[in-house]
Amino acid sequence: PPPPPPPPPQRGAGGGAEASQLRAAAAERSARDGGAGPEEGVEAERATASIAALQAQEAKLDGALEADKLAGVLDLRQRLSDLPHLKDAANRWTDNCFEVRKKFIEKFNMDAKEVDKHFEIQGLDYID
Repeated sequence: PPPPPPPPPQRGAGGGAEASQLRAAAAERSARDGGAGPEEGVEAERATASIAALQAQEAKLDGALEADKLAGVLDLRQRLSDLPHLKDAANRWTDNCFEVRKKFIEKFNMDAKEVDKHFEIQGLDYID
């Protein structure tokens, strides 16, 4: 807390000089103590520790943000532009699965349902 205010000036003879001396003494004490009492020193230490903790947290979050940027997680436009290529690749893979299925049915005289069960491809279909 701030130092107490100086006492009000006294009215009457000689009161003004005594009040100014008291004010001067209070100002001198305040200047000597740096204007801070023991409670203010503790509060300052707490504030400094809090600021340091928040700065460390900010640095950690900045590092995580940079890592995300490097990984390309935040650039969704690039991911969306990859979708047509990925759909084509998935459909080629599906096409290859159907070709292998067809060869097994023809070459080994296997039932289509048996091949589907063996390769676990029930419900496999192209991506639209």
